Amino acid sequence: FASDVSQTLIYIAETKYPTKHIKYSNRDGADFRKLHKNSFDLVIMNLSISYVDDVSRLLKGVNRILKPGGRFIYSVDHPLKYSAYADFGKSNFDHAQYEIKQYLKQRRKVAHNHWTGEKNLNIFVRPLSFYINSCGKAGLLTRNICEPVTVAEFREKKVSTKIPFKIICETVKT
Repeated sequence: FASDVSQTLIYIAETKYPTKHIKYSNRDGADFRKLHKNSFDLVIMNLSISYVDDVSRLLKGVNRILKPGGRFIYSVDHPLKYSAYADFGKSNFDHAQYEIKQYLKQRRKVAHNHWTGEKNLNIFVRPLSFYINSCGKAGLLTRNICEPVTVAEFREKKVSTKIPFKIICETVKT
């Protein structure tokens, strides 16, 4: 089962990965009404939890559909992401310092939507502790946190930095 709020992304996924084994659904990520309780072993949100306004509602839904002992894995931007960008010239040092100083401040940003080309994408910037504590309140215990080494393409060349771009968190339904 795979879902996204964007019909465009569902179309891309269906076209790129046609299979009878995945049911694609265009819906809000926090809408679990049509999914059965205790029916999933694993729920993954790759860099999408930051687009969700009501994280508490989302996590309650994840808990409801996970089987006992089921895992929820999510990824978010690393708080040092802008330093990594500055490390290879995608951002300047002053902007990186500004973002790092804003780390604990929860806020909404409007960003460029790479899929539509418009600047209309709401991103909710929150510290990692917000997600870990919210998961705990929803009965999802953080079991593992991974900060992978970053290798990316920038200006048509491969770049790497020891400063991670992303954080991956694994939780377990208690």
